[in-house]
Amino acid sequence: MPYNEFALSCASFSGVRGLAFMTTVHPSIEVYAAFRTMHAVPNPSALEGVARIEDISKCSPDAKYEIRVARLDQVGLPRVIKALRDSRVRICRFFLSPHYLADFWKSPSEDCVGGLLGSDGGVALPDATLNWRIVPLSEPLYTIGRPEADSEHSRFKPHVLGHEGGIPIVSDEFLGTLRKLGATGDTGTIIYRGINKAAYDTVQAGFKRFLIRPEYEMPYAGGLEFLPEEVPEDFGICCMRRVHKGGPREIRIPGIKRNIAEDTWYDIALSAVLCGEILRLRRKVILDPLFRRNGATYRWVAELETAVEALKE
Repeated sequence: MPYNEFALSCASFSGVRGLAFMTTVHPSIEVYAAFRTMHAVPNPSALEGVARIEDISKCSPDAKYEIRVARLDQVGLPRVIKALRDSRVRICRFFLSPHYLADFWKSPSEDCVGGLLGSDGGVALPDATLNWRIVPLSEPLYTIGRPEADSEHSRFKPHVLGHEGGIPIVSDEFLGTLRKLGATGDTGTIIYRGINKAAYDTVQAGFKRFLIRPEYEMPYAGGLEFLPEEVPEDFGICCMRRVHKGGPREIRIPGIKRNIAEDTWYDIALSAVLCGEILRLRRKVILDPLFRRNGATYRWVAELETAVEALKE
């Protein structure tokens, strides 16, 4: 049975202060949630068996406690919202952290319109703030280490490095795959600045920065990702310029020197058809789904947002 039929057949609704909830998401999506508050929870016993409370006052400038829910997709929105309401807590903000199982791409949801390429490696920069800033291709990007796969993929050469320099860094082999799928754009080199003065600056072989055209702006809020309304669903392959929107102009976290609200970088996006093709060509590639606005997943998040707004009163 296609997922959209599965979701409709399994949907159940339960009223909380007049709200109705669809209590299912795609079965291959695990969702973890964190609700933050500035005050102690008046009735913590209401959260037993649903969530745990953590003191985050030493690491968060905008909240004192975090209420963490493992597997919100299983516990269900009605039960979580009722527990939060009964605990008499006042929420100031919340976060969703989805985890996509491998089976998702074997039978994507009807509202999945594409995916964002995730990184399976990284490289160290002399200035860590440049991990979240765009260094133009016309300027040199220096590294102080060699590209390495992350621990989960250490047996393989990485396809895509992290956000270093703001523009995707891809292996030459993967660059060829992207071009085969129709990607066009400009490339740039990365320069290894080693300790050997005889060869102080050398071009890093095997990897290039790749800024794909066209590009679109795509706000970043964390959690489940939704295709911007102005981007057609058959967009093919492009770059999404990620920016923070709608939040505070300054976000400071103890121990982190940058203003997180100013973070900006590019992600590579592929339409649904090309996601299937790239997974056929490169089985180890990491893809985070992009969902259609006003689809089932979007409505599920919107219902949660509406319910949380009521808990801010």
